[in-house]
Amino acid sequence: MGADAGQGSGSPPGVRPGALTDLLRQVAEAPLASEAEPAPLLPGAVVGRFEILRELGRGGFGVVYEARDRELGRQVALKFVRAGPAEADEGRVRREAEAIARLSHPNLITLHDVGRSDGSPYLVFELLRGKTLQERIDAGPLPVQEAVQIAVEVARGLAHAHAEGVVHRDLKPSNVFVTAKGQVKILDFGMAHAFGRRRLSGGTPAYMAPEQWEDDPEDERTDLFALGVMLHVMLSGEYPFPEGDGRWSAGAATAPKLDVPGAPGLAELIARLLEKTPKGRPRDGAAALAALTPIEEALRSKPTEGTPTRHARRRRATLGERLSSPGGRRLLGWGAAVGLGALLAVGAGFILRPAGGTQGAVAPEAQPSIAVLPFADLSEKKDQAYFADGVAEEILNALAGLHGLRVTGRTSSFSLRDSKEDVSAIGRKLGVATLLEGSVRRAGTRARVTAKLVNVADGFTLWTETYDKELTDVFGVQEQIARAVVAALKLKLVVGEAPSVATHRTRRPEVYDAYLVARRLLKQGPEGWVAAVPAYEKTLALDPGYGPAWAELAEALYWASEMTMGTERAQLRDRALPAAERGVALAPELATAWSTRGFLRTLLRWDFEGGRQDFTRALALSGGDARVLRDYGAVILPPLGKLDEGIAALVRSTELDPLDSMAWFFLTYCYAGKGDWERASRAGARALAVDPGNVYASFWLSVIQLVQGRAGEALAAGSKNQHPAFWQAIEAMAFHSLGDRRRSDQLIEKLEGEFADIGPYQLAEVRAWRGDHDKAFEWLERARMKYDSGLVELRHDPLLRSLRGDPRFAALLKRLNLPPD
Repeated sequence: MGADAGQGSGSPPGVRPGALTDLLRQVAEAPLASEAEPAPLLPGAVVGRFEILRELGRGGFGVVYEARDRELGRQVALKFVRAGPAEADEGRVRREAEAIARLSHPNLITLHDVGRSDGSPYLVFELLRGKTLQERIDAGPLPVQEAVQIAVEVARGLAHAHAEGVVHRDLKPSNVFVTAKGQVKILDFGMAHAFGRRRLSGGTPAYMAPEQWEDDPEDERTDLFALGVMLHVMLSGEYPFPEGDGRWSAGAATAPKLDVPGAPGLAELIARLLEKTPKGRPRDGAAALAALTPIEEALRSKPTEGTPTRHARRRRATLGERLSSPGGRRLLGWGAAVGLGALLAVGAGFILRPAGGTQGAVAPEAQPSIAVLPFADLSEKKDQAYFADGVAEEILNALAGLHGLRVTGRTSSFSLRDSKEDVSAIGRKLGVATLLEGSVRRAGTRARVTAKLVNVADGFTLWTETYDKELTDVFGVQEQIARAVVAALKLKLVVGEAPSVATHRTRRPEVYDAYLVARRLLKQGPEGWVAAVPAYEKTLALDPGYGPAWAELAEALYWASEMTMGTERAQLRDRALPAAERGVALAPELATAWSTRGFLRTLLRWDFEGGRQDFTRALALSGGDARVLRDYGAVILPPLGKLDEGIAALVRSTELDPLDSMAWFFLTYCYAGKGDWERASRAGARALAVDPGNVYASFWLSVIQLVQGRAGEALAAGSKNQHPAFWQAIEAMAFHSLGDRRRSDQLIEKLEGEFADIGPYQLAEVRAWRGDHDKAFEWLERARMKYDSGLVELRHDPLLRSLRGDPRFAALLKRLNLPPD
């Protein structure tokens, strides 16, 4: 009986296995490509299944075009690569190429495909819209918080790639892209090595580590040196060593220490990143992320004034502008390439803004932000609340899918349904600049919908409108309201983007009506889970092809199984995953269809890799969905050993949905898994402040006291837990720590008699804490067989720490399809 993250996704097409290796083999066997400028491809030219639309830029590594995939109907970036000489260890290069093709992370640009045309290799990437970090730096030094947030996102991408054995080797601001939505993407990851260009012609030498100049072995720490240079330049506007054209190894000087007000530890970290010898730097991207995360959190909790460092001034156009290629042509690379960025998780996105959440109102210069409050039911019989909620929720989802707009999650905004506070107070509580409120009056086959957009700062109405339509036009009304909000906020949408509720469209009002009734039951929590199952079945009886209902039926089946026992529990769970599969097939553009399938693949099949792929797809479709981020950060990343990335995703989720008690609870156990008791306690306290009845947060706050040697306090706090399994488990462990073995034995006997079916994981925790290792492993195996979701905590659970060195622990990880410690 663990704390399931559900309630709130199938792998993206990607590159076929071996494709990049095959391409490299062909390149290696072909004559060395000429350095002459390739003949340009004109608009309308066709390369494979791609139609050229325009050239975006060219540089030492190749030429980039915007193209249209004629089969999939999407815009892509088509990059023709100038291949360099093959490396001596071609096998290693090819192995790394395959690793590159497998990389999938929100902070890395997605590689869709590879191929050859007229002897030239090309790569097909997602198309990005926005600016390179170099262009951002050209405008002057960055505010401290913005620079740190960008560095954190880069470190997240590096951590993922380094874990897969891939090193970038040419990290620099022109290879870091900030999308129009504020997402940070690393470009050309590993391509320098894969295509025989360890030192790119046309590259900027300022970011090369000493070992690169000396032709010494390169590893993950080479990328961290470049990250250190980037941080130094972002903050100061200057390179740490302008002398020697970036050849840091030429002299004995060390980097000048920066003065960074309000960011303790940042200057010291930059100095470590810039150590001349690799052994003086953090080990890899994960280590850099671990060092940056507390700095970012300190800045978020006490934001600086946003000013650059004290000595900063506009960067001199010297070293950063000089290129090693003949003719001094400016390297565009991706340059000003524009396109759609996909946000994954893991805490990515919306970095160019002050922190939201509970830290106060968003500053005027921050990214536009909005909370959609539940619409009031003004129908005569007051029986249309489910319909009013549905209208508001569809508008919320349509807005959340847009670039450049931060939308508060449903849990937070709908929790204020009956609030008597004024708009300023609600806006501060949710950390947004605008609120959308409205009402619905339904009569017969018509509905009157009124919506109003309010500015939080002064309470003024920015826009208001009333729509009187037939129920068949309700989707059009929802989209009209969303478009009016976009216009009022003066959002600049990317090409081809518009608010849409197309995924939920149906021509039959009775289908949508039945669906909204079922959804309202599902959102009611335990009281409505069981009733939601037949309600969704009624919807699907009316329309068996309605994808959203299949996706949510899968969710309802899983949660209803939590309320049942024995055969019925198994039957409900057996139906859940097939329903999720149907939802993905019928509604592939619905992010929650993918996240639901990913959640169920993980917890009902222990298919963590499949779950990760589904969540990757969900976040690509809706990176601003707080619940998807929450579940990804809680259920997928920690068990896979990516605890820091999980924390980052959960922090992002709490920013988007600050009143989601479960997100704060998941942060509690993730911080506890790191041994960061202070942050864990704060997150747990926040969870209980939002929802005093959160039994999971209450349990973990007692666990924190227990592992800190405060058994008496844990005993007192545990007795207040409203779930008998949790408070008895705490008592059993606390009495053991206090030396009362007899009382502890009595409680264990009671626990095992009453909660063996629903709480095997908690029983394993109690046994492990007492040192009963054989019994602990028996209960863990029982938890595995019963698909106890508590096992997602296994790798980092402080109560199980004594089991980690036992060979049975490694064997259990293997049976759960998890990587070894």
